[in-house]
Amino acid sequence: MRKDGGLKLVMTEEMASGSYAAHVTDEMAFTASMPHADEEMTAAAFMPHADGEMTAVPFMPHADGEMTAVPFMPHVMREMTSAEYWISKVRDPDRVLADEGQIKALNKEIVGVPGCHLRDMLQVAEHPLSGEQEADPSAFQKYLFAEVRSYLSQFFGGDNFVASGDPFTENEAAEILRNVFVDETSRESANAGVGTSAGDSANAGSGTPAGESANAGVGTPAGDSANAGDGTPAGDCANAGVGTSAGDSANAGVGTPAGRATLYGICTKMTDIRMGPTDLIVTDSLGDLDFDQLQLDSLKINDPVVIRAESADGRYIYCDAAAMSGWVRKEDIAVCRDREEWLDAWNIPDADVVVVTQGKILLDESHVNPESSGRVLTMGCMLRRVRPEAYDTSVTNRASFYNYAVYLPVRKGDGSYARTIALIPMHSGVSAGFLPLTVRNILTLAFLRIGDAYGWGGMLSTPDCSAYVREIYQCFGLVLPRNTIWQVEMPVRKWRMDSWSNEKKQKLLDTLQPGALLLFKGHIMLYLGENGGRHYIVNALSSMMDPQTGSKVRVRSIVINTFEDSYRTSGKRWLEDLNTAMVPYVAGETM
Repeated sequence: MRKDGGLKLVMTEEMASGSYAAHVTDEMAFTASMPHADEEMTAAAFMPHADGEMTAVPFMPHADGEMTAVPFMPHVMREMTSAEYWISKVRDPDRVLADEGQIKALNKEIVGVPGCHLRDMLQVAEHPLSGEQEADPSAFQKYLFAEVRSYLSQFFGGDNFVASGDPFTENEAAEILRNVFVDETSRESANAGVGTSAGDSANAGSGTPAGESANAGVGTPAGDSANAGDGTPAGDCANAGVGTSAGDSANAGVGTPAGRATLYGICTKMTDIRMGPTDLIVTDSLGDLDFDQLQLDSLKINDPVVIRAESADGRYIYCDAAAMSGWVRKEDIAVCRDREEWLDAWNIPDADVVVVTQGKILLDESHVNPESSGRVLTMGCMLRRVRPEAYDTSVTNRASFYNYAVYLPVRKGDGSYARTIALIPMHSGVSAGFLPLTVRNILTLAFLRIGDAYGWGGMLSTPDCSAYVREIYQCFGLVLPRNTIWQVEMPVRKWRMDSWSNEKKQKLLDTLQPGALLLFKGHIMLYLGENGGRHYIVNALSSMMDPQTGSKVRVRSIVINTFEDSYRTSGKRWLEDLNTAMVPYVAGETM
């Protein structure tokens, strides 16, 4: 209890991170007092118990007798949880920050930077074979075997667990590896000849020196996660070659078995991109199955993929998507008959695109049209609108009044692609065409998700820190890379602040528009603005650590907090570790 009658609140944050590196925990300590008569009272706050346990303070009445049930981060008042609060601070929030032509030109530049690891799916070749793969049809699967084995080996040692509560061991890894190959002879050959160990290249055995990943040049030492500390998916790390096609991260130009035409697929439901062909969850915290080390990314409905390989059990396929490669459940991908059908499904003219602009949309249930019944659309999902002349006045048994009519992809019984017409009520968060890129729209989108769950690698159909900002900017047609170390490579206006004083950083923050992206090692945040000398951000946050007790509280939500009141395990404030600021919609060089 403070002298002024307020309660001191201490909470914690761990930022888990990833692939090819030990987890580095991050802590944020902060204090908050229960509000005075002119402030809103929060319902519950974690308080350190005498024995280090975290206990909850009961509901407290508002000054006028109102009860509130929502606790806030320190120095965050209820009015700050409204986008309009921050919008009102901007002189011209409706000014277009980048127009359609500028966004398309910038997308082209971003895709062209190798360090961003984005594919131009329009450039996928019909027969993308390397010389080695022409000579050896199993070469690509040998590469996959090496990649998966190298990745899995970092989680041995008793600190990672499967659903049963047992440690993840070589036995579980062997089961996953057995599922990489259909052909037992090829599997034995790969197992005998690769010799990959943790930290070795995923391409070891195919001419790549150990330690040099497919993305060598990122510049992060092996074992030193570039995202240490934010809970960004494995693969967001030093060996960023994970999740990229064999040795060629920026291009989709490898991987199709010799003699087989490229298979093109469309995602028919939001699904996970996995490091291996398995449903097994490997968690870093006993019993916490909402965190999975094997999760890399996720796909939205109507996302295009190129299919490279199939698992031995036939349940998984290895796919290249625009921002990541990995293993996807086969049942969630429909195979197009040819490239033309594939392009027609997702390469939508601007005049016909419908963009989902809210966290999730649950389509209406229907017995008549089960193919669209209860389908879930997520922010950034892009669908083709159905022109009125393409149907009469009804969609199945419903008139389309006050609804957007869109095409939804469907996987038929034989696995092939088809599409059905679905209706999205006009009150839903969708836009006919990309939204204008303005401060108002950026903040409106960001605040639609306050309090939503955090999802490691997009698991649970919800974003982590890098996916959160990526989905927001997708609504404007701007393409951001998947992981934070790839996002920071974008050819946009940025400031590197590693050697800056805190005061100099604060002065820069004072000049930035809301919507700028801010990073420290392992985490990315969206800037909101300044209030009372504090600088606020909104971010998808994994967990916190109390530096006084060492207790960890997994936040796992999208939250608002400040740089000035947030601390890491090193004892440094977030402000001290802040090292990069970016304006993602303005092409430019490092300032």
